Amino acid sequence: MGMQQGRDMNKDAQTAMWHQTYHDSGIMSGATTTAHSVKGDEDDDYMKTTHMSFEWEQSFNDHEMQAMNEQFVSTRSQRIRQAMFPETLEEGAQIPSTQFDSTSSTAVQRLAEPSLMLKQAVVNLINYQDDADLATRAIPELAKLLNDDDQVVVGQAAMMVHQLSRKDASRHAIMNSPQMVAALVRALNNMSDVETTRCAAGTLHNLSHHRQGLLSIFKSGGIPALVKLLGSQVEAVVFYAITTLHNLLLHQEGAKMAVRLAGGLQKMVALLGRGNVKFLAIVTDCLHVLAYGNQESK
Repeated sequence: MGMQQGRDMNKDAQTAMWHQTYHDSGIMSGATTTAHSVKGDEDDDYMKTTHMSFEWEQSFNDHEMQAMNEQFVSTRSQRIRQAMFPETLEEGAQIPSTQFDSTSSTAVQRLAEPSLMLKQAVVNLINYQDDADLATRAIPELAKLLNDDDQVVVGQAAMMVHQLSRKDASRHAIMNSPQMVAALVRALNNMSDVETTRCAAGTLHNLSHHRQGLLSIFKSGGIPALVKLLGSQVEAVVFYAITTLHNLLLHQEGAKMAVRLAGGLQKMVALLGRGNVKFLAIVTDCLHVLAYGNQESK
């Protein structure tokens, strides 16, 4: 009995010592005990988020919440229109947003993305057709202007055709017009104005990226005119000429013989003294194509 009381006293003394030395494990007092989470620090974020959500919910009464819900329901179609067809809304129209985080999209905005992509594709198709129709109507008149006796008129027409050739739809319309390509080649042969020559050569360069364009240039007698341009003092003109001839040599049947007959081999050899590495690579490839299988060219 005495021994049992001694053991009980020892337990009381040990408990008192734990409290005095602040080594409470939590088993005795339970004051600082929290269950360990396998999620770690995420619990703190969850508690903060839950607390914030709770405070937000408490800031509105039932009547206010019902009014907000009715407003969102009544403006649902407007919010869909705003996401998919914003241009159909009246200017200055105020539409309540369901977006509380500006860095993330709403459900309506995410669902509208495929429709917006389709809409843009349709707009591009319409613009493409508009460009093609505009070029088709303008080409006959521009071809006449390129053949005008007034050099200023020819220069303005060449500039307009060059701008049109930068767009895919109008470029196809130009290359499908033998009259237009022939007028460009004629302008190269007859004009002494540097800017007009640059625009006409640039247009042929743009056409040379397509097989139909290469054929049109070849049939219009463009190769002798391009070979002549290799002797120009204007870097841009020489670049347009050599790259167009390069495309012709690679992809157009009969171009090799036409370049040889026009004296292109000698003109290209004279260009080997240039310092531009990329330019020299094009020139040497042209010479390689001309010399391959032709003993006279070698």
